[in-house]
Amino acid sequence: METLIKKFGKILVIQTAFPGDAILTLPMIQQLKKHYPDFLIDVLCIPSTAEIFKSSPFINLVWEVDKRGKHKSLFKMLKFIKEIKKNNYLKIYCPHRSLRSALITLQLGVKETYGFDNSSLKFAFRTTIPYNYTAHEVQRNLSLLGEEFENDDWKVLPELKISNEIQIKISAFVAKNNIKQNLIAIAPGSVWQTKRYPA
Repeated sequence: METLIKKFGKILVIQTAFPGDAILTLPMIQQLKKHYPDFLIDVLCIPSTAEIFKSSPFINLVWEVDKRGKHKSLFKMLKFIKEIKKNNYLKIYCPHRSLRSALITLQLGVKETYGFDNSSLKFAFRTTIPYNYTAHEVQRNLSLLGEEFENDDWKVLPELKISNEIQIKISAFVAKNNIKQNLIAIAPGSVWQTKRYPA
């Protein structure tokens, strides 16, 4: 029975940060799937990043925690956590260092949990990894998996599956604007003023 549990199971990744950090978490999830090919990987995120995680072919299920809406009250949040707990996760990886993410991890009661040593309530994690301030975010997230890198091995590009609906929207935009070459999108805005492009 123990062999079956080790071979098959569910892993939860908690990333409740904004879109930039969500995108930079995708390489870690890809590598996680390589480490545990027979495991299902689910993600807990905020509504504004759900589409990003749903675009990854390595993710089984996306949980949306609406901390400013339907899960705002403590009662509703605990009820939501109780629902998540039914999935019996064997491991939790939490690249997000917020208090809420740590509390959710604690409430889920999973034995194998991984987070950074500068996370809020770092005792919520059974294994803490040193947070390297000089490393790229992708490299830091990969360090949660215990991966060490030589040269640029950490530069893992995310693989995405684009839904037909999104492809139709892009094609319509390209046709409407008579775009003949490859399209590059730039997001100059951010909720953080320090990350916004200056006017």
